[in-house]
Amino acid sequence: DSLGRIRRFYSVRPLIVPYLPLNPLLPRPKGAKDAEGMKSKFLAVTGGPLRGGKFSQWEGGSREPIIAWWPGKIAPGTSCDTIASEMDVLPTFVKLAGGEVSKERKIDGKDIWPLLSGQNKTSPHESLYYWAGLELGAVRSGEWKLLLREQKVIEVHGQKPKGEKKDKRDKNQKPDRNFTPQLFNLSQDIGETTDVAAAHPGVVKRLMEFVAEMAPDLGVRGNKALGIRPAGHVDHPKPLLLREGREYD
Repeated sequence: DSLGRIRRFYSVRPLIVPYLPLNPLLPRPKGAKDAEGMKSKFLAVTGGPLRGGKFSQWEGGSREPIIAWWPGKIAPGTSCDTIASEMDVLPTFVKLAGGEVSKERKIDGKDIWPLLSGQNKTSPHESLYYWAGLELGAVRSGEWKLLLREQKVIEVHGQKPKGEKKDKRDKNQKPDRNFTPQLFNLSQDIGETTDVAAAHPGVVKRLMEFVAEMAPDLGVRGNKALGIRPAGHVDHPKPLLLREGREYD
């Protein structure tokens, strides 16, 4: 009903709705803990056949849809499953508005209007990266995805996602640095259930080359790198929306 109302409102106007930050969080039942034994107000909710949930580099924690509606520009009833990224929103919208993206800073995003408009279904990215804070968690190229980091298991309504093993690590223990990369073919295994790294060493090697290229730019293990800009700071910052409780104490 909500989408129908939005669609009726934009019946003669262009509408592009990226569901980028909406991997859902629901209130956690009182007393429930995640797989690390940590208490939290929220539960990360998994997405159907996709493995994992929010805060993970599994597809269930990163894959999101986008809705595009523009009569006369986008043919109705069409779809595209080509991979794109949140960082593509800026250059795409700037071009649609008739502007140019600043060349003073390196912009990793690409114009994906050809995907949205159905002109082609080829991703402008040779590779895309999944981050866990400043640590690289996975890299993807086409149908292949290489998981580089041990994933934290998040409980859903007190239950671990299907196929996840019980996590006996101490809650303060960091992910395993000796983790062996796992390879998944997302066109055949969208649930990331079967590691096929041993059967495709050439693919693993190619994806690790992308990792090596990223290392001096944004780093891989949270290390400082040339492409990381210093964080911005505001003197005496205050939230725009004040709420009661310990959060702002």
